[in-house]
Parts: sequence; C-alpha cells; structure tokens
Amino acid sequence: MSITASDPGAGYREVLTAIITSKVKALGKLAVQKVRTVPGLVVEDSGVVTAVGADGVQALDAVLDIYERLAGRTSTHMARIAILPLLSRFPTLALPDRLRR
Repeated sequence: MSITASDPGAGYREVLTAIITSKVKALGKLAVQKVRTVPGLVVEDSGVVTAVGADGVQALDAVLDIYERLAGRTSTHMARIAILPLLSRFPTLALPDRLRR
C-alpha cells in the first residue's frame, strides 16, 4: 500500500497499527482501551487502526504519550522497533521526532 492523494492516512494507519498491535501483545485490551481516547482515532479490538483523524503526527504523539504513561519511556523505543519495517514503505511520512531518533 502506498500513500496517495485519495488515501493520505494509509501510512499513519499502518504505523499506528504496528505500534498498537505490539502493545496489545504486552498489555492486552488495556492497550486498545487507552488509545481509543485519542480524538479521531478509531481502533478495532485487535489493535488495527481504521481511521486516524485530521493529523497523523498528533495522533502518533498522543498514542506515544499514553503508552509512556502506562509502560514508561521504553515503550517509545519499542514503538520505533515496531515501525522500522514500515519506514522504507513510507519514507516521506511525517513522524514525531521521538520516533525518528
């Protein structure tokens, strides 16, 4: 899947899905319940993101903040690892600085 004018949120959905599903493995249902509070973010019980809202970077930042509060700063490092395979597919996708480090 590539980012297109008809579906600019595809990259954000995939990146967020990778992060959230990795947290579901560690935290269970709580991982999904907490991120459902992010405005515009729609997440299935499995952790698959079906909608991001207007600003993908803000959604990513909000999800990272939630997981840092739940599991500490290591969760951001684990998120970087989870999205690594996707970065080559979405090289122009804007990401929060803490995911690019």
